[in-house]
Amino acid sequence: MSWIATAVVITGVSAGIGAYSAYEQGKQAEKMAEYNAAVEHNNALQAQMEAQVAAKTKRKEAEAMNKRQRALYAKAGVVNEGTPLEVLAETAMDMELEALEIERFGKVTAQKHRDQAAIDIYSGKSAKRAGTLNAGETLLSGLGSMAKMNTKPTVKSGGNPGIFCWVAREVYPDDRWMDFRLWLFTQAPEWLFETYGKHGEAFAQWIKPHGNLKKIIRKAMDLAVGG
Repeated sequence: MSWIATAVVITGVSAGIGAYSAYEQGKQAEKMAEYNAAVEHNNALQAQMEAQVAAKTKRKEAEAMNKRQRALYAKAGVVNEGTPLEVLAETAMDMELEALEIERFGKVTAQKHRDQAAIDIYSGKSAKRAGTLNAGETLLSGLGSMAKMNTKPTVKSGGNPGIFCWVAREVYPDDRWMDFRLWLFTQAPEWLFETYGKHGEAFAQWIKPHGNLKKIIRKAMDLAVGG
């Protein structure tokens, strides 16, 4: 295998690994963003619940204070009309306003958490989209470099083709995957063979729903085997 052919393979594998890494980073970023969004939603619920409890407590305090004021007025022989009644009403209103402010603050705080959750979700989706785009760009860049090398190594006969070739079987619609498998077992560098055996199945699963990426990888394999 010539050094040019080896360079083609190395470029293709590097592009594939780089693309896979970019995609995985985007996916992990999305998962983290979804987790952060879930935390923010929980914080929103917590804020509302705490505000409701605090407002309810404040209203109970107002009710208790009103009863104490009336009892004191009654004990002092003050009639609950005129100024005393106005004092009772004003105190009750002030306490109710405090309860309403507690509820308002709880709603505002909860909404801030929900807004942050929406931002997290958007950021996660953007990160995943960016990861997918970066993966595609990496593969396209690798293909461009391989094309500039302008090499088509030939397949040698002999050797045991083995029984595995997940990626090639995924990208080829026909039995041409067998040519790449033969090349892999007879001409590919040992490090590439071992890397393919270790990560090939997972990589094949990853590219399964990405038709355009499979076309790029198929072209790279064609260049490797001289197709």
